[in-house]
Amino acid sequence: MQIYSDKKNISRKRRIFRMKMYLVFFLLVFLLAGVYYLLIYSSVFKIRSIAVDNNKFFSETDILEMLRPIILSGKIGSIAGFDNLLAWPEGKISVPNLAIVDVNIDKNWIKRTIRVEVENRQRFAIWCMSSGQNCYWIDKQGIVFGDAPSTEGSLVSVVFDSRSGEMPLGSSVEDGRFIGNLMAILENIGILGIQVDRIDFDNDLQELSVSAVGGPKIKFGLRYDSAKDIPLIQNLNYKDFKFIDLSVEGRIYIPSK
Repeated sequence: MQIYSDKKNISRKRRIFRMKMYLVFFLLVFLLAGVYYLLIYSSVFKIRSIAVDNNKFFSETDILEMLRPIILSGKIGSIAGFDNLLAWPEGKISVPNLAIVDVNIDKNWIKRTIRVEVENRQRFAIWCMSSGQNCYWIDKQGIVFGDAPSTEGSLVSVVFDSRSGEMPLGSSVEDGRFIGNLMAILENIGILGIQVDRIDFDNDLQELSVSAVGGPKIKFGLRYDSAKDIPLIQNLNYKDFKFIDLSVEGRIYIPSK
């Protein structure tokens, strides 16, 4: 009888243990389901507003559409969606648009708001191919990052390239050895005090020609830092000359009339 009683007692304890385990399991499942609902579907982490600052060249809608695939590709974003505060990263992230250096995301957990600050790539000059139909914005490093209007006499420098065709986005308008010299010339033209009529770039000769309204054509060489010679001619009476040649290092050539 004692053996039978022990077996019965052991069986009863096992059933109680299994019931406790089942109960713990269901409680955990219920708890996890509750947490999942709280994080993903409830309004606790639903974003109330998104503000985009410093978006000089794009609309707020454009910026958000650039961010959408990035947010939705994240582990939480793929489940919770674009409007969930948890789905958004914080800090600087890159976007697939060369016109934007990066964006900085700041989250306010209490107010449930997002602030997106855009760091735009600087529009330094417009670079047009020989036909004048394909024009691009370039930055101070000579990187092509977006389409630009075909224009002359604008507030920014417009350079007409002797080459034809198209310039791929992300490419440089000049060989890396000479890009610094080219940018230095474009940056310092203003100190001459002339009204620029047209700027032409000869890729074969590696020369940049600046034509002034009512003044001379000034030719710069890119194989050396010809921008350093600009101060040497800035006090000239430009109306007295038709041509100034700075294309050879250590020499300023001004032909007589």
